[in-house]
Amino acid sequence: MLVASELTRSAEQMREASSSIRSRIEEAWTHRGMLIDVGLDGPTATQGLERLTSLGAALEEPAERLTAVADVLDMAAVVQRELERAWDALAGSGSAGLGQLTAVNPGLSVVHRAALAALAMQIRMLDQACAASVSGACLLAHEADLDRLVFHPDEPLERISERNLNTVPNSIRDAVRGADGLLLEATPLTDDTGPHYGDGYTVMVGPPGDDSWRINPSSVTTMVAGVTTGDPAHLPGAIARAQQLAATTGGAVVVWQGYRPPVSVPSGANPSYARAGADDLAAFQMALDERFPDARQVVIGHSYGSVVAARAAMDHGLFADELILAGSPGVPARSVDDLNLIGTNTRVLVADSPTDPILALRSGADAVHGFNPADPRFGAEQIPGITGGHSDYFTDGAFVGEVGKAVRR
Repeated sequence: MLVASELTRSAEQMREASSSIRSRIEEAWTHRGMLIDVGLDGPTATQGLERLTSLGAALEEPAERLTAVADVLDMAAVVQRELERAWDALAGSGSAGLGQLTAVNPGLSVVHRAALAALAMQIRMLDQACAASVSGACLLAHEADLDRLVFHPDEPLERISERNLNTVPNSIRDAVRGADGLLLEATPLTDDTGPHYGDGYTVMVGPPGDDSWRINPSSVTTMVAGVTTGDPAHLPGAIARAQQLAATTGGAVVVWQGYRPPVSVPSGANPSYARAGADDLAAFQMALDERFPDARQVVIGHSYGSVVAARAAMDHGLFADELILAGSPGVPARSVDDLNLIGTNTRVLVADSPTDPILALRSGADAVHGFNPADPRFGAEQIPGITGGHSDYFTDGAFVGEVGKAVRR
């Protein structure tokens, strides 16, 4: 996490380094002038003068970069200082975690937790923005990122979608428009293959024959993609499942591919993908809550997506009334008490088909990714009657019916 005083100190050090480099530049030009004044001539002298000239030019660029980085750090320090003051007022602590809170009126606890989670997310977003700005100032190669919904709080969704549709391959554009959907998050198109770094797209669809979900949905259900469904090539199939779910719930449904998923099932044992995607999911849900404060929010983490969703709730707080863990390989939380859901009448549910092979990754209270959410000690509610394989949850009648109940609780 950023600290305002450390940012200011680092900016000062950057400026000192820049000043030192500029002194070297002045020395190079001074020595060059002295050599010219004494009448040094010949091929060797000419080569030496050219070397001094190129040295001064070469040093100018890093000096400018250091100054640019110092400017970034100074600006970040100003914003961070205000965020720290706000955090101290809300939480009574200088740390941007969600553990130690000041006492509040019980009737305001949900509002208080929501404000803390939003503030913590703003602190993290500042950290990311600062890092990206520093990388840009230093001309470092860094991965592109989705144009996140949270960065456009006041822009109409229709306008965001149209802009994003102009940046994606034709296959993605056709899939979104064919579903009469909205492309909420995307990345600028770099080549004909689409995003080259792993992140997919975020698409919202609604029930047929009803456009009210575009402005004021009664509910928003976010489907957090797993290993296979997180592949942008599988987006059309995921959109079709989202449409079916929207028809059942009567609300909006989101396909969220907003993180880099594991590239294969064996690599799905690596928790680092979930850690990297958790903050982006938390930010997306916060953006939805800001736009649709009256809509019931349901998050469905399927397969590896359940690891991402649980990590988001643990580390950042997840704006969701219901969290459904479907076909999970395990979650990092020991119990539902470790999951910070920010909503009304919150609940955590587990959906398992007895014929799902992923159950082999769980035993008792333990699982590949930490803990078994279906174990009674975890404390989640079970969805009974589910059948089919690992990819059949969104077409299973018992599962879909329970999602329909969740959005209407």
